[in-house]
Parts: sequence; C-alpha cells; structure tokens
Amino acid sequence: MPKERHSVRSKSLLKATIRFPNRQVILGCVVRDISSSGAKLELDPTFVLPSEFELDVPQRRTIFPCELAWRRGNAVGVRFKSDLGR
Repeated sequence: MPKERHSVRSKSLLKATIRFPNRQVILGCVVRDISSSGAKLELDPTFVLPSEFELDVPQRRTIFPCELAWRRGNAVGVRFKSDLGR
C-alpha cells in the first residue's frame, strides 16, 4: 500500500553533508528533492549510513536531524525528525 505524502516536494540540486551522531564522520551528498518533512539524497552507494544523522544544507542555512527511511542504490530517502512546515 503506497504512503501518501503530506508535504509537497521541490526538485533541487543542493550540495549537502551528512554528519554522523559522533560527528567524526562527514559524507558529501546532493539533495535531489526536499519538503518540510523529508528529502531524497544522492550519494555514493558504498557509503554506510546510520539510522539517524544530521543533514547540513549550507544553501538553506539549516541542519536537519534525520532518520533513514529507504535506500535504493545511490538514492536515499530521509525523514526529518520534526516537520519543518509546522
């Protein structure tokens, strides 16, 4: 059963970094689309991600606390831990 989206996603091409909870690991990625509740990221498929991390998007001047939602190859879906649209 497909999930309904509760927020509109906007296409983007924003450079970002993923920060692990211990902040000792930082990975580069690209935000392909973003909404108030989550984002689709593109990154090297060999990178191993924790279930929770921070997404730093300098062009938005925001650091988003995230949960890993899904992963297919180099595409990763994340949920923001708080809805930014509220």
